[in-house]
Amino acid sequence: VLSNLHRVEVAKGPQSALYGSSAVSGVVQFLTPRGIPGTTRVGFLTEGGDASGDGGSFNSSFDASGGSEAFQYSTGAGLAFNRGIYALAHDTWSGDVSLRGDLVTNDELEWTGQFRFVRYEGNLPVRDPGATRVPLDPNARNARSRIVSSVGARFEPSAAWSHELKGTLYWESFLFSDRFDDVMLADGDPFVFDASFDFDTSLRRPGLEYAATYRHDADEARGLTISYGARVEREELKVDLTGDFTSESDFDRNSASGFAEIVARPSQRLTLLFGSRWEKYEDLDSEITPRASVVVEAIPGVLSLSAAWGQAYKVPNLQQQFDDNPFLASNPDLKPETSESWEVGIDLTSRDRRATVSVTFFDQDFENLIREVAQEGSTKQIKRNLGAAKARGVEWSVRVRPSRHWTAGTEGAWVETKILDNTGLSGDEFPVGEELPFRPDVVGSVFVDLAPHPRFNAHVRVTRYGEQTVLRERFSGLREDIDSYVLTSLVLNYQASSRLTLYSRVGNLFDVDYETAFDRRGVPVNAVVGFKITN
Repeated sequence: VLSNLHRVEVAKGPQSALYGSSAVSGVVQFLTPRGIPGTTRVGFLTEGGDASGDGGSFNSSFDASGGSEAFQYSTGAGLAFNRGIYALAHDTWSGDVSLRGDLVTNDELEWTGQFRFVRYEGNLPVRDPGATRVPLDPNARNARSRIVSSVGARFEPSAAWSHELKGTLYWESFLFSDRFDDVMLADGDPFVFDASFDFDTSLRRPGLEYAATYRHDADEARGLTISYGARVEREELKVDLTGDFTSESDFDRNSASGFAEIVARPSQRLTLLFGSRWEKYEDLDSEITPRASVVVEAIPGVLSLSAAWGQAYKVPNLQQQFDDNPFLASNPDLKPETSESWEVGIDLTSRDRRATVSVTFFDQDFENLIREVAQEGSTKQIKRNLGAAKARGVEWSVRVRPSRHWTAGTEGAWVETKILDNTGLSGDEFPVGEELPFRPDVVGSVFVDLAPHPRFNAHVRVTRYGEQTVLRERFSGLREDIDSYVLTSLVLNYQASSRLTLYSRVGNLFDVDYETAFDRRGVPVNAVVGFKITN
């Protein structure tokens, strides 16, 4: 759980026109808050819980913010632990530290610096073939550390123009470690790779970007916004394998991109958007990813109609393309994943604002999806492109508030996928005409929020996870169907005082026995209690 977060933004659909590679189906942004001038504000949260059988956990976080009109700051730190649900403990630890500072030089210029460090580590008792078919692993573990940081300046010479220049640095370290177990298997048990080795990677990605925005408001109903910018980035990856197998590799590449976007409001009822991005990665062809959308307020404040179209892509990473070690074979010919999608939607709000309905239909075509499969005539895995696939479905959200004491609703998505071309992949694992693995056909929920007293509220949610096809192993194996299941959760909050909130969460309330993947059982009934203090 990350500390010191202002909000989490989710942008659905292809977003490569703004964010570049990997923004194929959407973007999730975790935003660190800006401090508010005045007395320092402090918050503290702590919680602990357990699950039936095993599964103990706790989480604590601290944040503080404040400053003056000239300088604002916010900072936070958090630490969490989860024992895991298997006989051998996962003992997963995670923590983070964050800091943001904003310096206002004058009415036209301000500086912002942000830093966040995240650390995760834990044991891995479950081997790839599953939790019951082979013995649990007592000495496998992994750890991952990340730093996300930036320093930038924002210059606003007038009410119409703004310019931003920002330097960024992303750093990631990953370690997987295991030791020889001398696993004894019975006849017919799946193959288990058993050796002593450490797999250590380090990724460094510095970048520099510039963005400018011009706003022209003809009146309150009409306006024009033009944004454009460019970014350069360097990617450096080091991979070390030690133990029974040894290898050492270093890779690097440069990339450059530029984007432009226009948002026009010809009238109060019509908004038009068009944008495009050009991106070039070293040793790969350049990509152009456009997008366009239109929103019509058919009945202002009540009924709006929208439509959008866009393209996106995802560049293969350096390790997928070039690293060749005892476990993974390189594939220099690996192509970027690409997608093209369209969607149409309707949003309806009652005049008294007590009911809202949102429905979106979408259709996506994918080419060259990257999948890890077994290499022919070898014990290695290799990344290959899946020729073509398709996804279509509908997303919905309905919320009704009959009174101030309770709210009810439903939200979710239904999706249908189909493999159109399995060039380069196993026909048994990816048969043409069948669905893509690891994608539930529906995830939908109904919920009720109850507030019988100003200091107390309760949230009950029932979620159905639909059937899905999976592979027996993590990346390969026979196709298997996983049954659908329904989970119920309950959240209780009590505002003990203006500074103290008590709460409790219960997951899988009815202790449903389910699987999240082949031979991977889900979390049984679990409960957490905690409190939050703010000044």
